[in-house]
Amino acid sequence: MNKNPVIFYGAGAHALMTFKRCSTEISPRKVVAFCDRDTSKYSKKLLGLPIMSLESAKCLYSDFNIYITANEFHAPAIIAFLLENGVSEERIINHRPIERARGCVEIENYLVISPYSNVGGKAGFCCGNFNRSKSPFIELKNASGLSEFFELRDKMMDDMANHTESGSCFGCPHIREHWRFKEKSLRGIRYGGNFICNCKCTYCSGWENVDSHLSHIFIINVIDYLENHSECNQRHYHLFPGEIAIHPQNRPLLEKVKGHDLVIGTNATIYSEALADVLSLGRSVINVSLDSGTRETYNKVKGIDAFDKVRENLHRYAENGKIVLKYIFMQGVNDTDRDLDGFFSLADAVADNVVFSRNYRDENDLSDHSLKMIDRFINHFNESELILSTGEGEKLREGEHARFEQLS
Repeated sequence: MNKNPVIFYGAGAHALMTFKRCSTEISPRKVVAFCDRDTSKYSKKLLGLPIMSLESAKCLYSDFNIYITANEFHAPAIIAFLLENGVSEERIINHRPIERARGCVEIENYLVISPYSNVGGKAGFCCGNFNRSKSPFIELKNASGLSEFFELRDKMMDDMANHTESGSCFGCPHIREHWRFKEKSLRGIRYGGNFICNCKCTYCSGWENVDSHLSHIFIINVIDYLENHSECNQRHYHLFPGEIAIHPQNRPLLEKVKGHDLVIGTNATIYSEALADVLSLGRSVINVSLDSGTRETYNKVKGIDAFDKVRENLHRYAENGKIVLKYIFMQGVNDTDRDLDGFFSLADAVADNVVFSRNYRDENDLSDHSLKMIDRFINHFNESELILSTGEGEKLREGEHARFEQLS
C-alpha cells in the first residue's frame, strides 16, 4: 500500500463535513496539511492541520499524494491546476477525468427538490434566479419522474456546450467556459420548500407561503429512488426545509440522510437532539445565518426575539459538531460596529467557518459605509483563526469591487 503522506486540497467549509469520510478512505496514511490557493489562509489551521500553498507543500514533503476536499464547483478546476503544476493523475487519490466546456455548474452537479405535497413536487437545477429568469424545472407526480429530469439536464448540458441554449437559462451569467468532470453524474441534492418556520427573515419570502401540512415523505421517496439510480455517485445533501428543528418529521429525514455528507440549515432558535445526534457523527455541518450581533438587530432581521437563545444553542451545538456562521450584509440595518463586534465575539467562540455575503435581493449598490463595514469584517477574520468564505452568487458587483478597493 502507498504509505506517502496525504495533503487535503481545499481548506473551506466543504472540508469540514467531508474530513471524517476522506480521512477514513485514505487510512492508514497520515494527513499532514491542507493546501489552498487563498493566500489569506496560509497562517491558519483547519481541523488542526496547517494550510499552505502547493509550492510550500512541495518544499516540505519530498513525496505526497493529494485528496481534493473542495466541492463540485471547484474540484475540476483544482485538478486542472494540479496537473498544470506537475502533480500527476496517479498522485491525486480521487482524480476523475475532466474537460474544458461551456456550461453551468449548477446544472451539471445538482438536483433541487421542492415538494408541494406528500407525493409530488418540483425538480430543478438552482435555487434562485440570479436576478435573471427562473431556472427550468420538472413537475414530479412521484419520484420515478426524475428520469425526465435527467433527460432535460443532459439536453441542457449539450445545448450550452454547443452555444444553442434557449429558454429561461438564456443569458444567465453562470453559463460560462469552465473545467468540469467528463462523467455526467448527480453529486449534490438541495432540499427546501415552504415548510414551517418560526422566523420571518426580511430577506426571505418563504414564511409568507408556509404549508403547515407539508411533510418529508416525498424527499424520502426521492432518496430511495436515487439510491438505485446508476449515475448517482457519492452525494452530499443541503437541507434547508424551513426550520428543521420544529418539523415533526425531522428525525426520520435525518436518519435517512445521515450516511451522507450534510449541510443542514437551521436558525438555532430551538435546540434539536436529533440534529445534535447527526452532527456528532462528524459528517455534517449546520449553517446558521445570524446576520446580526445584537438583540435589537436580530429582532429586526429575523422578526423574532430569540438572540440570547440562539447564542445559547450555538454553544451547545458546538460541543457536538461543526458550525458555519453566516452574515448577510443589509445596508442601514446590520452594517454597524456594534453588530460586527457582537458577531465577532460569538463566531470566535463557536464557529468553524464564517461566510459573508451581500443581500442579493437588494438591487441597490452597497453604500461606501457598508463597504467599509465589509472591509472591517474581512480584516477581522483574516487575522483570526477562522476560515472566511464568500457566499456563491452573492459576491460584490463589479462597480462595488472598484469602490471597495479604493476604500479598503
